[in-house]
Amino acid sequence: MRIRHIHLPNLTHYAHAQTLQDRLARTLLDYKKLNSGSTHTPPPEPTIITATFHPVYTCGRREISTVTDSQIDYLRAPVDITGARPDISDPDSSAKRGTKRQYARAEFHTALRGGQTTYHGPGQLVAYPILDLKTHVDTTASSVRWSSAGGNSESTNGISARTYVHGVLEESVLRTLARYGVSAFRTGNPGLWTKGVEMEDGWDKREGERERERERKICAVGVHLRRGVASHGVAVNVDERVQPWFERVVACGLEGVGVEWLERARMRENSKRVDGEQENTREIPTTEVGDAFVDEFAKLIGTVDEIVRVDEDQT
Repeated sequence: MRIRHIHLPNLTHYAHAQTLQDRLARTLLDYKKLNSGSTHTPPPEPTIITATFHPVYTCGRREISTVTDSQIDYLRAPVDITGARPDISDPDSSAKRGTKRQYARAEFHTALRGGQTTYHGPGQLVAYPILDLKTHVDTTASSVRWSSAGGNSESTNGISARTYVHGVLEESVLRTLARYGVSAFRTGNPGLWTKGVEMEDGWDKREGERERERERKICAVGVHLRRGVASHGVAVNVDERVQPWFERVVACGLEGVGVEWLERARMRENSKRVDGEQENTREIPTTEVGDAFVDEFAKLIGTVDEIVRVDEDQT
């Protein structure tokens, strides 16, 4: 089976990606309804959408009724992005580094995925696989192990929800990060984490640094599942442009927990190397991370043997 990869070029509005995702999910659901018990008509091909959004905060379905108007106004207020670098994935980007004060605003949308309020935008790769878990073979049970998720959940009738989240989505991100020499891990909290470094409380940086390691979130995971059809997916922090936006939300509802991004994590890993062979410290395009994620995802879905790049109007 092929898997289609749609990359939405430049910066994309969240609502546009959501409309496309909903249409693809509806196509799978309609097929299941019309072809129940029949194997004569081939099912629609699974699809992965990758994109980088214009700044947006999205609220998971469990929080929709709890977010107040004042909180939404706070999230929509201008954010100082002075000095932010251009979007190297966007050839039409006119942003330039400089000292002139620059501000931007984020949109706010509700989403059907699980999880809490989070940020999407420049500096981040979003990947939304849309597929019917019942039509794919669970090949992860013998090759993927995780400890904090409670073990594998083998299924002879497609891929279970637990296996999909931990053994496919999260594992695909772990392997993608590993391509850049970055080690991430699971905890008892949602998403994927790395060990970040920060100053210990009460220590004056001018008098000598005293650092401690602390868990920082590098990837958010949120899935919507209906009649076996999965949508939404992962958001991987790639570069520093995510930082000012995340200062307005609390990662996983855990006060004092910060975020990490791929480029900084790679630099930290490089500093630990003692063989003198530093990895390339170039800026990483989100498109490159998206291609790597799709490649790793396809390897973990047992029925996929080809990745096809398509435009959204071809679906």
